Amino acid sequence: ERAMERERTRISQDMHDELGANLTSLSMITEIARRSLTNQSQADEQLRKASDIASETVRRLDEIVWAVNPKADNLANLAAYISEYAQEFFSATPIRLRFGFPEQMPHVPLASEVRHSIFLVVKEALNNIVKHSCASEATIGLAVENGLVVIAIRDNGKGLDASTESQLGNGIRNMRQRIESVGGKLSVQSSSGSGTIVRMEIARP
Repeated sequence: ERAMERERTRISQDMHDELGANLTSLSMITEIARRSLTNQSQADEQLRKASDIASETVRRLDEIVWAVNPKADNLANLAAYISEYAQEFFSATPIRLRFGFPEQMPHVPLASEVRHSIFLVVKEALNNIVKHSCASEATIGLAVENGLVVIAIRDNGKGLDASTESQLGNGIRNMRQRIESVGGKLSVQSSSGSGTIVRMEIARP
């Protein structure tokens, strides 16, 4: 009962945080566009913003629904969801994306909270690659070894220099705390000019 209550609280918070703000922005932007109909260029810009927010809201809703779907509580489904998201995310960038997934995915059950936390960390790591790494290639690897689910995200970019570390400091701390909250651990290996590896280890149930 306590677990169900925590899950219901998390869903409520996600719905509020992820969808509420977007829908409020969408309402405001469409109102601005309505008032700007005599100025075509301004109306077009506001409607473009509204379209972008609507698309992002649909993606966030899909993520929330996926996170709470009990049929998705396994490693194979997590891998498929990460793969689909990453391919779409990198499709508009020049970065080449590779996957290092097992040919035969082992059956590993993963609770909703665990796989959602993993996905959010993967999402943040990929966002950091696109924004900060100057990489030409990124790899998402997944393995089950020594009783652990291991996910490693690598890039061949510029690595973490002092300025980049300052930019990513809070983000990396949040990523680490999110994985630790589900009983795992996260490490970041990097040096200037040699790329970055974000590695997660979660005990197999």
